[in-house]
Amino acid sequence: MENQFALTIPWKTVLSLTFYVLLLIYAIFTIVLLYHWQNYSVSKAATTQTYVAYFTISLPLLGLMALAALAL
Repeated sequence: MENQFALTIPWKTVLSLTFYVLLLIYAIFTIVLLYHWQNYSVSKAATTQTYVAYFTISLPLLGLMALAALAL
C-alpha cells in the first residue's frame, strides 16, 4: 500500500493546458472552415450556413477560453 503513486498537478497548470488546447481547437476549426468556405461557397445559402456554424461553435469555445484565462 505504500507504493501508491499520487499524481498531483497544480490547478494553474491544468487551466493553462485547457486554455491552450481550446485555442488550438479554435485555430484548427477556423482554418478548416475558412478553407471549405473559400472552396465550396457558391451560393448565399451556403455562406449563411457557414456563418451560422462558425458562430454557433466559436462563441462557446471563446467563452471557455475566456473562463480559463480569467481563472489564471
